Formats: sequence, structure tokens, C-alpha cells
Amino acid sequence: MIQWRLRQVMASKEIWTGQGLLELLRTKAGVDLSHVAVMRLVKEKPKQVRLVTLEALCVALDCSPWDIMDWSPEDARREAAQRLKGKPVRLVSPPPAQPPLFPEEDF
Repeated sequence: MIQWRLRQVMASKEIWTGQGLLELLRTKAGVDLSHVAVMRLVKEKPKQVRLVTLEALCVALDCSPWDIMDWSPEDARREAAQRLKGKPVRLVSPPPAQPPLFPEEDF
């Protein structure tokens, strides 16, 4: 399970508002995100983060991605087992055979 720790990193740098983070992103990282996008990053764990955004956060906050995110493999496995509980596992069938690039011609 991935924990989103942006608020904790901001607090450790004494940045208390989304507006403060927005200004750092503009001045230190040269990235202009919308106020709404920054507030979403601050208030909730994102489902996905572009690497450009993650890098800008790291530059602005002078930290590494692993300061912003923390991964617990045990929790991830437990959550996966809960999702799979009682559900059949669907096996993926192999892709269909590809026809030859130059089929033989019979005259």
C-alpha cells in the first residue's frame, strides 16, 4: 500500500497552505499547476501522479519521491488478498497466432 505523505513533508518544511506549495512549484521548479490540482495533491491521495509533477514536488520541497510516498508491501499484499477474496481468478489467454507476414501463394 502506498501512503501519500505530501502534507507531512510540507509541514516539515513549514509550508502550511496549498498556496505556499503553489508558489514554490512556480519559483523553484518552474511548473505552473492550477490551484485545484495542487489542492487535490495536498488534500487526498492521488490515484496517479505524472512523473513530471512528482519531480516538480521533489524540487520544490527539496526532498526525494520516497519522502512523499511510502510503500508497505505487507499492506499491499493484504489489500490485494481482500480484493481477490471470493472472486475467481481470470487467466489471460495467449494472444492469437499471427498470420505469416508473407503468406505462401499457390498458383
